Order: sequence, then C-alpha cells, then structure tokens
Amino acid sequence: MTIDYRSGVSIGELCVYIPALLVGIYLTARPGFGRNSGWFYLILFCLARIIGPGMQLSTLHGPPHASLYEGYAILNNVAISPLELVILGTLIRLLESIHKSYNT
Repeated sequence: MTIDYRSGVSIGELCVYIPALLVGIYLTARPGFGRNSGWFYLILFCLARIIGPGMQLSTLHGPPHASLYEGYAILNNVAISPLELVILGTLIRLLESIHKSYNT
C-alpha cells in the first residue's frame, strides 16, 4: 500500500507525541510519582496517541484486519479524557497557588 493522508497524519502524530512522552516521563519522575500524579495522565495520553497511529500504520504492511482499525478508532476517541484530566490537574494547582498567595 502507499502512504495516503491518514498515514501521513499518523506519522506526524508519532513525530509529535514521542517527544511529548519523553517530556511527560521527565516531568513525572523529577519530583516523584506520588507528588505530581497529574503528569501521569499526560503519559497515558501520549501512549494512547502513539499506539493508535502505530496500529493504523501497521495496516500498511500486511493484510488489513478489522481489529487494527477498531483499535485505532477507539484509541483516537478515548485519548481525550486523559488530556482533560491533565488540564483539570493544572487548574487545581493554579487555584491552590492563588489561595496561598492571596487571602480569599
């Protein structure tokens, strides 16, 4: 098979999310896994975004299996919830910082 636009997008996702996974692992391991567990959701998000395009790209080299397409679609849709949890954790830390700085 040739590389179409979906495969190009998958390659682009891999180029973006592999470095983001490394940054997430660094941010989680630096202060400790227990203290900043919010970064753990960033790792889950990046893993889902790496495994999904990997499944889509694996359909290029072999006979197409429906399970690969299903896994790709599921990971593409499910991966949004860890991102929302990262944003929520960041907002909570921001609010805690504001409450420490100002009497509210």
